[in-house]
Amino acid sequence: MKRKITPQASKTQPLPPPKSWFKSTFLYFLSDGPEDPKHQGELHSFLSYIFMIIFCSAILVYFSNPSNYYPTTKQLILGTWLFIYTLILFFSRYIGERKFYLGQIAVYDMFWQCNVSLVLSSLGAFLGKRDIVGACVVSIALDQSMWWVDIATYITMGKFGIGVAKYITWPQTTWPRIVTATHHLWFIPLCAYLNDGLPWNSIELSIVLVAVMSVISRYFIPFEIPFRGSMKYMNINCSYECWKDVKIWVLHLADHKHFFYGFCLLNFAWDVGNIVCFILIKFMIDR
Repeated sequence: MKRKITPQASKTQPLPPPKSWFKSTFLYFLSDGPEDPKHQGELHSFLSYIFMIIFCSAILVYFSNPSNYYPTTKQLILGTWLFIYTLILFFSRYIGERKFYLGQIAVYDMFWQCNVSLVLSSLGAFLGKRDIVGACVVSIALDQSMWWVDIATYITMGKFGIGVAKYITWPQTTWPRIVTATHHLWFIPLCAYLNDGLPWNSIELSIVLVAVMSVISRYFIPFEIPFRGSMKYMNINCSYECWKDVKIWVLHLADHKHFFYGFCLLNFAWDVGNIVCFILIKFMIDR
């Protein structure tokens, strides 16, 4: 008697449904910590930077005052100079530091608000949008005002009064990085002059810009990146902790806490500080 053969159930499990293209792309941009393999290559840094510039540009243009997009001669000069300077800044670091750091570190450093403001204010100048240029100035008003204090105290007393500029004396800081940090001192006065002033509605745009950059910096870039057996400190836009050389204790209350706490504390501190410094700067240039 022939034995009846019954088909055996397949031991293989059904494949999970493929992720959507949007979800896969979104997850690719997000950082999964310093050991995430994508941070060991340059592709993620370049794609993230392109996305960030396009996204921030679209937001600023959308919320800015309607205009005819007719830049003045001075605005064209401003936009051209800032664009050229940004290229010099990036390539001098990207090429000049390759024997010291990974190439993607130079790209991630371009996410700092002071560097992003160079690009976005250049765009605003070319479009003839004074409020976009002004928003870029407001977004770094506190930081660059503290730079003026740091450099002044370093020259007169031999030490940095606040500490935001102290990194230029770190042993690992290269000469290309030191030379291309000068825009912290001339960016605001140059924009104020060639942009024919800084409109008040720039404050609202800057608050949006700072918030967007805080989120992108926290979720796209890790706190540090492994390199040659050690960790390279990143902390772009202080999205993980207040800058380590700044010793104002209240600003460190949310260090490495849940993003919500750091976002609320530091964004509030930066926005208030930026607005106060902007008002003082505007008072001086409008006199």
